[in-house]
Amino acid sequence: SVVNKKWGFMNKSTKFIISPQFDGLDFMERKHNFIAGLAVANIGKKYAYINKSGKVISGLFDHAEPFSEGRLLK
Repeated sequence: SVVNKKWGFMNKSTKFIISPQFDGLDFMERKHNFIAGLAVANIGKKYAYINKSGKVISGLFDHAEPFSEGRLLK
């Protein structure tokens, strides 16, 4: 969900579980937002992997690859 041009995650009850803090989230073409417990978030013009708590668990990258069956796809 978007608030003031920042993205976050809501549960089915429309309560934020990750507050809107990211410039974008990579879930538009996916059935599930988190794969292997991770999602891709835009921070400025870079990408990072976040966990289900919204914590950035990686560095910042020029691009980020999706996961499938717990593995990074290239």
